[in-house]
Amino acid sequence: MTRPKVSIVVSTHNRAESYLPDCLMSIVKQSFDKFEIIVVDDASTDNTKEVVGGFNDERIRYVQRTVNYGSDTRPKNEGAALAKGKYLMFVDDDV
Repeated sequence: MTRPKVSIVVSTHNRAESYLPDCLMSIVKQSFDKFEIIVVDDASTDNTKEVVGGFNDERIRYVQRTVNYGSDTRPKNEGAALAKGKYLMFVDDDV
């Protein structure tokens, strides 16, 4: 993949069966496609990893935390540090 224009960071915790699939689908289906999605899983205990992997999209990177921070600030910062795009945006998983 070439350098993405936009890096989109999505932090999530135990939303695999509710909001996360719709969130990722809404991003993936955009007409603009020069982006990467960095999903930072804040130590979920559900099947978040499988849901993200089910998209089978090379633009999606999955990062799994082993400790839950209790807020989305640190996971968002971690995702931002991994971003490769020229621009950075954050999308909440319950949008």
